[in-house]
Amino acid sequence: TDLIFVAGAVLLSMAHTYTHVLVGRFYLGLGVAISGVCNVTYLTEISPPQHRGGIVSLNEACISFGLVLSYGLGSTISLLDFSDGSEAWRYMFGAGALISVVQGIGMLFMPESAEWLASKGFELEAQKVRIRLYGNDPKHVQGLPSIEEHELTLVLDGEGSADDTTSTSSSKHHEHDDKTEITATKISACGLLVLYHRQLFISFFLSAAQQFCGHINVLNFAPDLFLSISPTENEIVPFVVTIVLGLIKLIMTLHVIYRVDHYGRRFLLLWGIGTIVLSLVLFVCAFSGYIQSSLITNIFALMGAIGIVAGYASSFGPLTWLLTSEMFPPKIRGRVLGMSSVISNGSAALVTYTLFDGVRNQSDDDEERSVLSVTPFVGYLIVSLISWLFVLWVIPETGGGKTVDQIDSDLRNQKFWKCCCKCDNSRATTEVDIVHGEMT
Repeated sequence: TDLIFVAGAVLLSMAHTYTHVLVGRFYLGLGVAISGVCNVTYLTEISPPQHRGGIVSLNEACISFGLVLSYGLGSTISLLDFSDGSEAWRYMFGAGALISVVQGIGMLFMPESAEWLASKGFELEAQKVRIRLYGNDPKHVQGLPSIEEHELTLVLDGEGSADDTTSTSSSKHHEHDDKTEITATKISACGLLVLYHRQLFISFFLSAAQQFCGHINVLNFAPDLFLSISPTENEIVPFVVTIVLGLIKLIMTLHVIYRVDHYGRRFLLLWGIGTIVLSLVLFVCAFSGYIQSSLITNIFALMGAIGIVAGYASSFGPLTWLLTSEMFPPKIRGRVLGMSSVISNGSAALVTYTLFDGVRNQSDDDEERSVLSVTPFVGYLIVSLISWLFVLWVIPETGGGKTVDQIDSDLRNQKFWKCCCKCDNSRATTEVDIVHGEMT
């Protein structure tokens, strides 16, 4: 991926036509998509369960640090006195190539994932990696809990209804009279996707909701948003606001890394999304046009932007990918992260257009302009409120060193799935039929 980043950055810095810019951006987007999936998967596989939340969330902290660094670098370069000011953007893109080279050199010294090596039959190499990472701790030398086979057991009674799924390492012993056991290690990837349909629903929902809360627009287009409600001739002010927002996101992400295993994933999601909801209320007030005082409008907009960024950094940002990595077994984890990444990026593209169609409208009528400006934020508010209710009713706690199968069992016992999915037993029977067919 670093080679892809270098190629994209070089193409952009040397671009002479719009087509060259698009090709360079395509390369960068490809690199981001691949690294986004690999980063979370790798961190999950090398992390001890008791530290998994903090280590996986570190990926989001690095992204936040990169944003702050790029904002600062971009602002500095844009303010420098070049012989031809229009060429300043080339230096911004070119700087990315240097960072990618440094990262690529560092990755040459990284070990392969022990879990991946073990899954491919290289157990000796996997043991060496574990010793390298964790020393001679017997618990880790014998294999991390996340390297277990995750043998999901579907226990069927004589009538064909499905009992709760449990892991072989922590479940109670079940009698085997007239019962059939099916292990996840014998099921194909497609069969596992069917078995984990609840987790898929949660992962895909969070991937889309994290973009439709409007965070990406507030962070990326903060200068345009603030200039639209409070025009100023001082070019530095919008950039300062952007850098401040980036710093707030970094600080909140670091705090989540430090306390995620203490607070719990579910609590942080509820707290963070709740903060986004309240902040979007302030944004709606600021862009509604009904507040006559420009000072109050600016205060509402600034507080709303800070709240959205802080709420996102403590919820959707790190926890969407953390939950996805925790809810699925290694056999399909990478596939699910890839599909979730596609949904997230597609949603980001769509939500960007909603901002441009609203805030950047060219209506001559003041009332119509106000309605169009506030409409996107009303939409983000509705989505965020639905997301908060979704977390409250649908998502269980996944931390505390829980295995994939324990999380699956918690999901099956959720009131939401029992009340809204009364056909769950028939679904389970269908799942088992699929698995039986594959094993046959």
